[in-house]
Amino acid sequence: MKEVICMHKPTSLDRRERASENQQYAPSAVRHSICALASLGGVTMLILVFITLLFRLTQQFGMFSTTVLVFGLTTLWVLVWISLESLWEWRAGRLF
Repeated sequence: MKEVICMHKPTSLDRRERASENQQYAPSAVRHSICALASLGGVTMLILVFITLLFRLTQQFGMFSTTVLVFGLTTLWVLVWISLESLWEWRAGRLF
């Protein structure tokens, strides 16, 4: 008795289904924007609360104090943004 081996040939319907599944999980510009604005708002609130401490910490850098302040706050904003977006994806079940 001969064994028949059938190979699956993807049809255009299979490709469309796979594309729609990938689109469902693809990050959207709206999601990035919401996370960016939320993290910017959170960092702004931290700045307003700790403004005097931030100025005192950066005074020791002299002429570079504003550079250190801007670099530090930008780094904080990006880290909060990445954390917030990762948390969103993890809660949605799309991360790992």
